[in-house]
Amino acid sequence: MHHAAVPRLEWMNVNVALAVAPVALATVLFTVQRRGVLWWLGMVLWVVLLPNTPYILTDVIHLRASVALARSAGAIGIGMGATFAALFALGILGYTYVFALVVADLRRHGRQRLIWPVVVTINLACAVGVWLGRVPRLNSWDAARPRLMADAVRQATNARAAFVIAGVFIVVGAASLIIFQVTDRAARRLRR
Repeated sequence: MHHAAVPRLEWMNVNVALAVAPVALATVLFTVQRRGVLWWLGMVLWVVLLPNTPYILTDVIHLRASVALARSAGAIGIGMGATFAALFALGILGYTYVFALVVADLRRHGRQRLIWPVVVTINLACAVGVWLGRVPRLNSWDAARPRLMADAVRQATNARAAFVIAGVFIVVGAASLIIFQVTDRAARRLRR
């Protein structure tokens, strides 16, 4: 509805599609039993796309302007706020769901001791990916351009970038961990 009232927000459709893609891909990858070359190529694609899921949480920077834009177009600002709330819920719940799939897969294969290192590494890679998307304005498909990526990663070594990356790492990681712990405990109780 907000797109009909405020057509200048098409970017939200693109961001939602990019956020959902790694969630859908993870759903397929972590249910496949045979893991050959095609599976590993899918994993590489998943790793490249995954930062798009928590990235939509940073779209909060557009909230105030979007509410004002909606009001000027005759729409209700509360509706735009609800749209952003749904966007953020999609980002954090999708990200948590992916971590739940990773943890379940590691448990299924008897690799419980790898859960924390894998989850922390993925979360750190995503925090860097979010920074690469928000600050140097790179996209997932830019991963195919090694020189561009190397230049951008060099920019990430300054103190301000490290602060932003650490903030994303902590906030997104903590939110996902809390949601995961609550849902994991609830699922275990239901199984009993």
